[in-house]
Amino acid sequence: MTSLLFDRRGRARPPLVVFSTDAGYDVDDFVSLVIAARLCERLAVVSSDETHRRRARILRSLLALLGRPDVEVFEGVDLGGHRRFLLDHELPTSPGAAFRQLGDLAKMIAAEHEPVIWVGQGAMSELAYLLTAAPHLAHAIRVTQMGGWLDNYRDPTRASHNLHIDQPAAGVALRLAHRPRLVLSDHTNTDRLAAWPHSPMPHWLATSSEPWARLVGENFTTWWFWQQKRGKPARTRFHDPVTLLAALGEPYVSFTPERIRILPDARTVRDPDGIHAEVSTGIDHQAAMTRIHHIVCAA
Repeated sequence: MTSLLFDRRGRARPPLVVFSTDAGYDVDDFVSLVIAARLCERLAVVSSDETHRRRARILRSLLALLGRPDVEVFEGVDLGGHRRFLLDHELPTSPGAAFRQLGDLAKMIAAEHEPVIWVGQGAMSELAYLLTAAPHLAHAIRVTQMGGWLDNYRDPTRASHNLHIDQPAAGVALRLAHRPRLVLSDHTNTDRLAAWPHSPMPHWLATSSEPWARLVGENFTTWWFWQQKRGKPARTRFHDPVTLLAALGEPYVSFTPERIRILPDARTVRDPDGIHAEVSTGIDHQAAMTRIHHIVCAA
């Protein structure tokens, strides 16, 4: 479970959660952000796999609709993945205030008195930047990253998506992080974590009067269309919400210590001389899905 500090009045002070996300593409990132906004009192958001600040802008919009304008949004590294953004029509017409930069995030983390929870739900470029620029922060950051695979993946010739997008950064971040935890694609690439157009959550969002629900529902719709356009099922899998719940100490993902080696293309393999990490060994898929739906679709 996450540790707590206490403020001057003796009240429990939760840890800072840094939420790194490539939202605006697969809708499970938006679902995860709704959960984070509701569960994490102290939250900072980083736009991963940035593309002309579009992710940062849509993240700020959703946070405002969720009643969390207090949450700082930090602009991440632009990797040129312009096609991996589906919500141009939902971007605010005004660019708004400037976004915080990764150097500011490093200072924020350094000012914390307890370890920060890092939830990685996109490329690892931003974490690699922080740990390279400020390696002394490695022991101050508890990393839980969605991605990596050891035994089963849809394409065994490549790393899973989040590690594949910026392979050098994944290699640097995993080597420098202190005992990172990986929620492996072996355990999330399953329809037991899937939502479809006929699933309860998209239906609930479509019938809700909440403005944030309309925006998340639109991401579902654009994702279905994008999937079908490229000949894939209209389906999302909740890789990222499960990773968030694991990072927050909820009991749906089991882990074990493992020594892993990171290959040049960011694939991960077992190696007795590899880095120390923790890797997922299984997920209680049904319980996790029930929890995710309960939080997102709360009245």
